Amino acid sequence: MSDGISGPGAQLKNSEGVKNFLPEFTNYHKHGELYVPENGGLAVVLTTAGTYYTATGFTEGLESPDDYIDLDGTNGTITIGDKGAGLYRVDIGASFDSSRANVEIHGDCFLNGVDLANVGWIRDIGTANAIGNASDWGHVLLVPDDVLTYRLESDVNATTITLRHATLSLMWIAGEE
Repeated sequence: MSDGISGPGAQLKNSEGVKNFLPEFTNYHKHGELYVPENGGLAVVLTTAGTYYTATGFTEGLESPDDYIDLDGTNGTITIGDKGAGLYRVDIGASFDSSRANVEIHGDCFLNGVDLANVGWIRDIGTANAIGNASDWGHVLLVPDDVLTYRLESDVNATTITLRHATLSLMWIAGEE
């Protein structure tokens, strides 16, 4: 049973116990986000059906220091720094239109060039230039030098996707400091 002590009193009474929790709490600042602002109009040309293309030209959002997470909006990458190992929630989402009608668009998060099976979406677009949206999130264990990218694919050749609003973001959940 608890003796009813909380806050600073608990820290004085059980300082060793509090020290054990501090490393976990200090990691909560680890985060990073690449995004396309509303009506940003970021075009991604999908030349060959069934081939994933990396979205590039993102705006860099809030970011932890580079030794945890390093954003590169120009190249569309989020890289885990030397201190950034841990379990993260990874989010991807987009409002977009397609230059082609009757297409199926896939949006997936890739880790080190490999499609993550647990973070991706599929959206049918029936009318050219009609705006649709899709999103997903999943938990991913990341280590230093891991690189995340947001990639898109179409089932029809020569499709251009225009991202009107989009995000690739991550937030630390648990792990090492």
